[in-house]
Amino acid sequence: MLRKLPINFAKWTVKKVPVQQKRFNSQQKEISPHIMFYKNYARPLGKVTLFALATYYGLEIVWWKLDASEQEAIKNSKLLICESSFSLLTFRRITEFRECEIKTRDLYDPEI
Repeated sequence: MLRKLPINFAKWTVKKVPVQQKRFNSQQKEISPHIMFYKNYARPLGKVTLFALATYYGLEIVWWKLDASEQEAIKNSKLLICESSFSLLTFRRITEFRECEIKTRDLYDPEI
């Protein structure tokens, strides 16, 4: 035979606590103007400051990227100018060398 265990479900129920109501009468403290200023304006000023900082840093990052790409383009153009001048100088040297070679060949071998 099974015996029933004594279980007290009253422990597990939620107790109702009476709600205390605030009384809006002359006993309530006066809030200082200093605190009221921050209560009224802290959130809007914070939002404006946050948006201003986000905009500033976002535009600064964009400027850094654009400046870096501009500097890279300037370096590439300078490098291209140097390469072209080098190739022109080497071409002139080669042609001068060939002309000199042809002249000396003509001097030593007039039959050609």
